[in-house]
Amino acid sequence: MRFRLLVIFSLLFTSCTVRYSVRIGGVLYNLKEGNFKLAREAVKNSLKKGSLLYNLELGTVEHYAKNYKESNKLFDAAENRAEELYTRSISKQTVSVFTNENVKPYRPEDYEYVFINYFKAFNYYFSGKINDAVVEARKVDNKLKFLNDKQKRTYRDDAFMEFLSGIFHEMAGECNDALVSYRRAYKSYNEEYRKFYGVGMPEFLFKSFKRAAYRTGIELAFLDTVEFSPENGAVIVILEYGFIPQKREGFTDVLWDDERGHRRWIRVAFPYLPDTEITLPPSTSVMLGGQKGTPEIAEPLYRIAKRSLEDKKGRIIAKALLRAAVKYGTQVEVEKKLKKKSEVLSDVVGSIINIFNVATERADTREWGTLPALISVAYFDVSPGKYPLHVSVGNRLILEDTVKVGSGEIKLFKVRAF
Repeated sequence: MRFRLLVIFSLLFTSCTVRYSVRIGGVLYNLKEGNFKLAREAVKNSLKKGSLLYNLELGTVEHYAKNYKESNKLFDAAENRAEELYTRSISKQTVSVFTNENVKPYRPEDYEYVFINYFKAFNYYFSGKINDAVVEARKVDNKLKFLNDKQKRTYRDDAFMEFLSGIFHEMAGECNDALVSYRRAYKSYNEEYRKFYGVGMPEFLFKSFKRAAYRTGIELAFLDTVEFSPENGAVIVILEYGFIPQKREGFTDVLWDDERGHRRWIRVAFPYLPDTEITLPPSTSVMLGGQKGTPEIAEPLYRIAKRSLEDKKGRIIAKALLRAAVKYGTQVEVEKKLKKKSEVLSDVVGSIINIFNVATERADTREWGTLPALISVAYFDVSPGKYPLHVSVGNRLILEDTVKVGSGEIKLFKVRAF
């Protein structure tokens, strides 16, 4: 009977804690539907104003609503908050030992920390401020160096962000810096991305590398077979697809009977990401004039997210076990003290503490949920002129535009599909 009550009450308490993906469900739905007003309201209704995740999710909504100035204000606040959170709060850490990680302010995953600058760079680019976009791209290198100085990680470089940095450098006329960025992208795609994320060397990087090498007067033997015409221009389409997979919650329960026959129950909770494969629909089409582009995987964020969580698995489990030990030790200590007064009181209070301990053991499933799952790049090498551009995903027209390309000019587009 005592154990049945433990189960019933723990379920009631647990049901009161809503998983993060459920809390932002309205945000994701309305963003997908292109209803930015309702998406904005959903963020404000579901997240604490001024919190890191509030600024990240709302900053993303404002970006796609083309409110670039407001979006960057929110991302600036998010970036400042993220930097503060790398100095841990001792008081919140102590509370989390007795409850769960969700009571602590959310500290972003490494790739989330980096992708703040991705959105800030594009906010500046779409506002006509290419030099500010370059500054944001440069910040990525400093962030990755900082993160890897603290602890070795799988996510130690970001090939796609290095490629994008090179594009912005080229557009700003800084071809030597662009070449440096392309070299880093080449190294990262060839090493970490191939080994950990299953992404090979994309053709668009070779073409950009060749263009920058020509402009700087540098000859690189491995680029000899890459076709290139100095008179041509480049049209680059960045295609963001889907939402990053939502973290789920797993439990491990340990149950046993003590010397008095009372059932003991310890729960350990942990977040996980299910195995999944995300690809663009087969009907995806990127057309420039009569030329069909082939989107290549540039940034498999869903794989990066899973690998990043696996990298932290040991630390997450260690914290959860420590939390379980502290909770159980506290329960036993209280029961011992109360037993001197009344065995019945000791049992009742012990049961209440056990219910609280089990019910408050929740995994931290928070994440930047509006990030895309996958980013692909379609690259066109074209002679100067005007071309109609059409992008369709899942038989849905995402972008329709006319592009005027000059000799040696780079035209950059970014679209989001679901």
